[in-house]
Amino acid sequence: MSASESPVRVLPDHPSLEHQRKRARALLRAWRARDPHAALHDAQRAIAREYGFTSWAEMKRHIGARQSLSALDSVSLVVAAHRALETELEHPLFRDPLARSLAGNDGFALFATLRSTSWPGFGRGPEPYVSIRTRYFDDALLCAVREHRLTQVVIVAAGMDTRAFRLNWPSGVSLFEIDSSRVFARKESVLHHVDASPRCERRIVKADAIRFAGALIKAGFDPLRPAAFLVERALVYFDTSEVLRLFRQVRRLASPGSWLGCEFTSAATLASPFMKPMFDRFKTLGRPRWIFGIDEPEEFLERFGWSGSSVLPGAPQANYGRWLYGYFPRGTPGVPRSFLFVGRRH
Repeated sequence: MSASESPVRVLPDHPSLEHQRKRARALLRAWRARDPHAALHDAQRAIAREYGFTSWAEMKRHIGARQSLSALDSVSLVVAAHRALETELEHPLFRDPLARSLAGNDGFALFATLRSTSWPGFGRGPEPYVSIRTRYFDDALLCAVREHRLTQVVIVAAGMDTRAFRLNWPSGVSLFEIDSSRVFARKESVLHHVDASPRCERRIVKADAIRFAGALIKAGFDPLRPAAFLVERALVYFDTSEVLRLFRQVRRLASPGSWLGCEFTSAATLASPFMKPMFDRFKTLGRPRWIFGIDEPEEFLERFGWSGSSVLPGAPQANYGRWLYGYFPRGTPGVPRSFLFVGRRH
């Protein structure tokens, strides 16, 4: 028995598998009034197809993944919503056709809620800083891989990152995404549902963002070959001991000639009175706290064997005509800021 053709429905922001089970049983009762031989699995499949899934099992996995994301994990849904809105602009800085599906209704709901917390504020569309950061690391990462002929790329705390799917990688590149099993449960379900195909060899590594060395090597990473490492946005949510542990781990994995890209928030930002209303709002909403900040990322990373430099969003190299706020050169006191660091291993 099959369901009649109808438009695909959208799952609610907080889907309930039990609610869908009740709907399937109600549908089965209606069918059995006409056909005593109707089966539950037929009704379940009909419900799943209403939402665009090929089977009840696929919908069940998708709902389970959406329900299990932590507050920190859900940050990646908000970033995906930003990327979707950037993609839909007339002249986007990048295109990410998977972002809207990965963000989902709950990602856009979080985005709308958090928009009021942002400082400086921004109007409609994506937050300029997120778009600038994404484009800057896109360009820097691809340039490093091509210029230094790197064949291994590691994205730490990947979340809903889609660089494996949307960047034009040279042949022979293996890209390793590191994140929790909760994140991948949702992400892989969505990617499977939209039939996404990566543009390089993509390997997922289910591991903690600060304890991943063993799992990464088990997934095929070779620490004797130079690699590119990207740590985007995660550091602000870790405490100092966790950040130190992460970079000690990367140092052990990165052979000479490796490349590193990462984002730091300044310590001055965490102490800024301008930021306090935003941080208070985060607390009210149950969002993860910003914990780690540093004002001299080059000196910090030199301790771990990295030489490089940082760019401030809004500077000529990280502006793209999209920075809406005043640009204050590095060293201007009292200004909240972030650093986009790029460097290489000694």
